[in-house]
Amino acid sequence: ASAEETMHGQLEEVVVEGEANTLPGGFISETAKVGVFGNEDILDTPFTQNIYTQKTIEMFEDPNQPLNGVLANNPSVRIGSASTMYTDFKMRGITMNANHYTLNGIPSLFNQSLSLPVYTLDSVELVSGPNTVLNGSTNSTNGTNGTDAAPGLLSATTKKASSSPVNSYKQIFSGRSNLTEQIDIARRFGDNDEWGIRVMGRHQDGGTAIKGAETKDKSIYINLDHKDDKSKSNLFIGNFDGGTIGGQRWFASSKLTHSLSAPDLSKNFSYDGQKKLYNGYLITFNHEQQLNEDWSAFFNIGGNRYQEEKYDMMSGSPDLYDDGHFEKDLRHYKSHITSIYYQGGIRGNVQIGSIKNNLVLAVDREHYKSYSHNSKGGKLIGDLWNGVTSVGSIPGDFSVYDGSAINENVVSMVLADKIEYGKWIGYVAGQYRNSDYNTFKAGKPNQSISNTSFNPTYSIAYKPTDDMSIYASYATSYTRPFLVSGGYLNDGEVFDPIKNKQTEIGVKYKSGKFLNTLSYFDLSQGSYIKESIDKGDIYTQDGENKFRGVEWTFTGNIDRKWNVMGGLTYMDTKRECTVANKKDGWRVVGAPKLNGVIAAEYQPDEKTSLIGRINFTDRTLINDNGVETPSYTLIDFGVKHKTQINTVPVVLSAMCYNVFDKNYFYGDDLGAPRTFMLSAQFDI
Repeated sequence: ASAEETMHGQLEEVVVEGEANTLPGGFISETAKVGVFGNEDILDTPFTQNIYTQKTIEMFEDPNQPLNGVLANNPSVRIGSASTMYTDFKMRGITMNANHYTLNGIPSLFNQSLSLPVYTLDSVELVSGPNTVLNGSTNSTNGTNGTDAAPGLLSATTKKASSSPVNSYKQIFSGRSNLTEQIDIARRFGDNDEWGIRVMGRHQDGGTAIKGAETKDKSIYINLDHKDDKSKSNLFIGNFDGGTIGGQRWFASSKLTHSLSAPDLSKNFSYDGQKKLYNGYLITFNHEQQLNEDWSAFFNIGGNRYQEEKYDMMSGSPDLYDDGHFEKDLRHYKSHITSIYYQGGIRGNVQIGSIKNNLVLAVDREHYKSYSHNSKGGKLIGDLWNGVTSVGSIPGDFSVYDGSAINENVVSMVLADKIEYGKWIGYVAGQYRNSDYNTFKAGKPNQSISNTSFNPTYSIAYKPTDDMSIYASYATSYTRPFLVSGGYLNDGEVFDPIKNKQTEIGVKYKSGKFLNTLSYFDLSQGSYIKESIDKGDIYTQDGENKFRGVEWTFTGNIDRKWNVMGGLTYMDTKRECTVANKKDGWRVVGAPKLNGVIAAEYQPDEKTSLIGRINFTDRTLINDNGVETPSYTLIDFGVKHKTQINTVPVVLSAMCYNVFDKNYFYGDDLGAPRTFMLSAQFDI
């Protein structure tokens, strides 16, 4: 299905869940969102950009991490471990997670523990390149532990009511005993079907393919939209309550001096009582108003409330040793997060001679507040072959307000211009950004950091023909200040924001029923590292990481029955300007040189699809001792068939992830065992 519009563009007819705007094969949309400019033809966008359709989302939603199953189709992405406790993945060597997601143009609704509700999404857009500023302000781009500036963006758009009524019920069985039920009901009503409402709900409970691991989710979301000749609006609101029992996959490898063989991935590495529970709500609202033929105004607002409680290990990762045993102090952790975001702006066309300008002025503000508290308990001990063998005392209860707090306010203004002249297209944008970051921690002095920055973006594309585009881009972005926590010796220390700089050049070529994109990227940002000293671990800044590489992506039809997508990324990394130049020239930890994927769909007839995917990840450096994990290849296979029971259309699906049950390390974390998934969707 095609991506729906987020309300930044001119008022155009919204195509909902159709095939009109997809590239051949139906995996990727033909239009891409270029930040505050709205939707543009994918050949006109000067970035590496893929907009995965509803077909792709439904075909590859992995039961362990549904969104990661979709992202695995992109060669710039190395998906995270199979842990249902966290949402991490790497893009072009840099760690990202759900902190970087936007939903209907609203940032900061998700976090490292909470991902997007994939069953509510119409499209997922992944930008592997410098497009950050064009989306306006986010709160400081924030990665795992808040230390990484994003190398790209991930934005999603929710489903709207289509022109035809929807009455859908879906059952999914996966893992050992995990059962999911989903409902999807949609109607349009009013004069000329101006109003639309879509209600989507989900109940999930049961064991995953990992022994002792369970996932739970009870959620309901409502999408209400309105459109007329001069305006369009969309309201999305939802409530969620879920969690994970067990599912430990993370390990810390800094103490290893040689590589270890991966254990049986179905083993349980959690202790009895390890869990993560969460609940909350979120809301997004978008409105666009046509002012005249050339100018429109837009307004976006959104926010959330999120509460989490978990029992696991300090920093979430037990230390792994050369003999295969692991240990770490237990912890009880709580957090409460609230955020609210506003954006308003105007957009219009100005013709100056033969030069067409598409101008945008946007102002936004975000307020983010969080409370968190760690309580340390006894020591956990185990090994990779037998699991957990000894569990110390588990911490008792406490108030989340007795720990630390973060209060951040960000205000920014973006002035941008899309310039069209003949076969040339240019994007010029500048973001003025001011952030105030305050931390409060029991027993330590309060700390405040204010940061003002100007972040430019320059992009240019030349189209020698209608089917080819040659482009170049440059952009900068910043992290938020970083508060050290989680059991480090320098707990409570605050670091200044670090800068991310990106340059990309590339070419896009559409040949017949194929779209190919080839790009070269050069990315740099400040580095954080964990250092072990006699008394324990400290977390600190050290130098700069450089990432340079070549990326090729493709999508299209081989013939009438074969659809394919995928690509290959080659990346070279090194560290610079480290303390006393001690580690200059060293490779960056966690960034493999080669990553590749190919996904294919074979349709022997109109009702049946055979699905296959191969993912390859090169060997990966996991610590400063030179230890590497081996390369690995994962194969997924499935089938989908459309049929009818009496008068009810039914879609039956079966999927197997990691078909050959490959045991592997994802960096220093464990991967996912072979996982089966069966589903039946009834369109009543």
